Amino acid sequence: MATLKSIKNKYLQTSDGDTLGVDDNASNVALLAFKMQAADSIAKFNMVDGFADAYADATGIDGSASSGETHNSSSKFYSGLGVATGGTVTTVGSYTVHSFLADGNFVTGGSGTVDALIVAGGGAAGGHQGGGGGGGGGMRVITGIPFNAGTFAVEVGAGGISTSGCNNNMTAAEDSTLAYNGGTYTAAAGGQGGGCGNAATNGGSGGGGAGTTGGASGGSAVGGGNAGHNGGTGQGNSPNSSPHMGGGGGGAGASGQSHSSGGDGGSGANNDYRTGSNVAYAGGGGGGAGTGATSNSGNGGEGGGGDGEGCPGFSSQTGGANTGGGGGGSNMGAGGTGGTGIVVLRYTGTLGTAVDMSLVSNSATAAAQPDTADIIATYTNGVGTATLNTDIKYFVSRDNGTTYTEATMVSQGTSGGHLLVSARNIDISGQPAGTTMRYKVTSHNQSANKETRAQAVSLAWA
Repeated sequence: MATLKSIKNKYLQTSDGDTLGVDDNASNVALLAFKMQAADSIAKFNMVDGFADAYADATGIDGSASSGETHNSSSKFYSGLGVATGGTVTTVGSYTVHSFLADGNFVTGGSGTVDALIVAGGGAAGGHQGGGGGGGGGMRVITGIPFNAGTFAVEVGAGGISTSGCNNNMTAAEDSTLAYNGGTYTAAAGGQGGGCGNAATNGGSGGGGAGTTGGASGGSAVGGGNAGHNGGTGQGNSPNSSPHMGGGGGGAGASGQSHSSGGDGGSGANNDYRTGSNVAYAGGGGGGAGTGATSNSGNGGEGGGGDGEGCPGFSSQTGGANTGGGGGGSNMGAGGTGGTGIVVLRYTGTLGTAVDMSLVSNSATAAAQPDTADIIATYTNGVGTATLNTDIKYFVSRDNGTTYTEATMVSQGTSGGHLLVSARNIDISGQPAGTTMRYKVTSHNQSANKETRAQAVSLAWA
């Protein structure tokens, strides 16, 4: 009667040389290792003469030896579908984030949905004797925007500019826009603050009214999806009589104020897309205070609004860069320049161009030089259907990745919704001598119609 001779991670063997359920036992051990790794959040599961990696994180992969690989941390797989390009790309939690501080293109290679923050340029403030604060740029937050593969223009609006005092020559602020498959989203530029006989204008948020005789009304918010508010009304006495107090520019979160010491700008609104923590955008500029000897100016609204100029010693401030804040109103000279806008995009998963991947494991040291190896692996079809040993291939090396032997993989059905494949007794005896083991997974023929995902690999040797 046969007796149990040895137990290895690969199989059970009896004294008369028979193996007991080689395929079943090896598969079960590998799947158990995958499950233990995932359940206990183990980076890589090491066994005697083998290891398993279910891609809970990137610890088990040699990034310097790999190419084209993208790790999906939420669904735990590797594929050759990279992130989209454009702007400054960062990772915030489970999101890939693209921050556009200037005009650019958002280039995608796949399909998905994107959340967007779009903030326009802030309005310039009015000048001379109680200029109104500039209105904050329009601010829009849109979720679930559909994108397919393509190149999409992103325009970041410039802030408005006031170039002189009483003449109050102004360059209007600019809209910010995002093109997508269905059209274009636009955030409206902030309104100009009134000053020196010029009325405040409407915008994403309205500019503050000038502190002229009797006071002038602030501009209105234009709506259209913008989180904008109206500018405050200016306050003023008869010509050449102090004080003249500009109204605060409207902000994304509140209206501009009217006040006897210069109106405060309306507060902006918060958004956490760029950093994961709330940041205020599109605050209104504070109103300028006229010629009174102790006039205080209006404060800029939270979210980049510039402070107004008071008397004496207060200077009008520009709106914050890439906040869409309105400029601060002036007492004697030109009003403050509005802040530039910003466009922030975020999404989960990948939207990049499909590429062929070469995924190489970190090395492990065998106790003795092995001549054979086994691979058990799982993969899934993200898009299309991969042909085993053509569109996805597996390799083994015993000389630290200098030489690889391709394994002929055989389907073993499914496990947990993943395709289960294996190769037994892969002959690596012809490779140069060595005990430094690695595996490699490669994908081929990847495109917008085929995205193959490596879900887990177990490598054993003897």
